[in-house]
Amino acid sequence: MSIRKKRKNKSESKIESKRIEVTEGEDIQGVGPTQNLAELPAGYATCGDEKLVARGTNSFIIMGPDRNASCFGPSYGNQGAEGASAIDIFCGLGTWGLESKTQYYRNFKADAARIYISQKTDIDRYFDLNVNRRDGIPNSKGRSAVGIKADAVRIIGREGIKLVTKTERANSHGPPDGNIKTIPGIELIAGNDARMLEPIVKAEKLARCLGKTFDLIQSLITATKNHNKAMKKFAAKVATHSHVVAQIPAGAMSAAPSGTLIAVWGKTLTAVKFHDNSMRNVHEHFEAHMRKTYLDNMGEHWIGSRYNKTN
Repeated sequence: MSIRKKRKNKSESKIESKRIEVTEGEDIQGVGPTQNLAELPAGYATCGDEKLVARGTNSFIIMGPDRNASCFGPSYGNQGAEGASAIDIFCGLGTWGLESKTQYYRNFKADAARIYISQKTDIDRYFDLNVNRRDGIPNSKGRSAVGIKADAVRIIGREGIKLVTKTERANSHGPPDGNIKTIPGIELIAGNDARMLEPIVKAEKLARCLGKTFDLIQSLITATKNHNKAMKKFAAKVATHSHVVAQIPAGAMSAAPSGTLIAVWGKTLTAVKFHDNSMRNVHEHFEAHMRKTYLDNMGEHWIGSRYNKTN
């Protein structure tokens, strides 16, 4: 174990010394694959007070004033603003078909991967995020920010991940100017298009709403069943109704029930019976299936997530 550790430290020291003395086109011998600097950008164009803290083959850590592009673009650092320090960690400088012998400025679109930390910045503008909506989270302007960008970004938490807003009553500007007057939300935006954003449905409230809807449907079913019972009785009375009629010579007799009404009664009973069965099936479906399957949080297809929550 100790021998292995010694060899590793020796290799690392060789790599570090080579980095200091390397010139364009010279190979860097490392523990892993060799990379030729001629295939990489010739250099990174620093501005003003920027300090190149570390550089790998094509990876950089830079400390200095806030900026996202050239030394003359619209940024707080280029404007000489106070309280606008930044740390830029990125790799893959100028990967969009740029020539290898050119001095490059940082490019939030073309660089391969980046973590950008700034004390004062317009983070949405820098990363060209299309999120300016009247009823959503406004674009961040002149605020501290952290931006992370790459082809694929993964945030992994072995014991959970929390996205939390408004942990203090003021932002980085401090009170009273930096007081946060509302509760900022969380927006998930696919395709950098915020036009179709909608509020997230909360499962427990939706379940209560649907439960009340089912209760109303049950009330209608009960009312319909009672109506059907009354219709049966009424139809029976009408169909079997008879009345006394005058008879010549003198006397009286009861008229026989109408054959037409008896026929209608039979059809009415059939229709009412079919309707009763339909109502019974609807009732059983709602109670046995819909409520227990979708509205009960122990149901097989509970409408809420068992793991993810929001307020």
